[in-house]
Amino acid sequence: MTETPSNRQVPPSPDEIEVSILGPGFGECVLIHPGAGRWLIIDSCIDATTKRPVLMSALSPSDEMITRAQEEIALQYRVCKQSEQVTMLTPVQPNHISVALHLEVGGRRILLGSDLEETGDPQIGWSAVLSSVGRPDASASVFKVAHHGAQSGHSDAVWTEMVEPKPLALLTPFRWGRCRLPDANDRRRILALTDRAFITAHPERDIAPRKRTSKVEQMIARTARKRWVAAGSLGHVRWRADLLQVDDAGSIDLFGAAMLLGNVA
Repeated sequence: MTETPSNRQVPPSPDEIEVSILGPGFGECVLIHPGAGRWLIIDSCIDATTKRPVLMSALSPSDEMITRAQEEIALQYRVCKQSEQVTMLTPVQPNHISVALHLEVGGRRILLGSDLEETGDPQIGWSAVLSSVGRPDASASVFKVAHHGAQSGHSDAVWTEMVEPKPLALLTPFRWGRCRLPDANDRRRILALTDRAFITAHPERDIAPRKRTSKVEQMIARTARKRWVAAGSLGHVRWRADLLQVDDAGSIDLFGAAMLLGNVA
């Protein structure tokens, strides 16, 4: 593992696979280089070297969840129409329609958990993915942990059936008001499953806002007792490995606020 800002601008070689996860504490981005100079932002392509497709399988949402979401939208539309007011249509449980993805390129497999949650309902969430006859059987060695590592996104069966033992786990934090993910219990749970876990920024460390002029600071102080920056600096965890050497464990580079999950205190 290295922390070398000078090599951040160096692109991967054509025969390297890369997974980059970026996140400041609110929002996230996953970039994947499957080889041959091609890039994915949750997409699919043909590998120019092998002429074989990069297999991207959408694992969710389930048919049942799509039906429920459509019914919810239809209900809210009827309410808006009756009231003759235009309002924002917000699904009751938006995370249940998150798109979890399974990527396979060469002999390597990556599971992107999105914000998918587990409720125990066999028709939605991770339970629906696990029971699906169409999901890939092969286990992933890299896992973008679902829902910022929160308990609501955890499924024991995902860790035992869909990823290899002690996978490379990648996370982004969530900081919004008093909600901080992953919390201490989440971190202990993840680290019990793998010691190769990395996060793009500290999940609980408040970032002080920049100072304004004295008059502006006085005006803010009269209306807000406490304030902090919701989204801090953009941390970046990058994993690269030789695409042609499946046994190559690869290397991890950390940029900005990124760190080992075990180092979060």
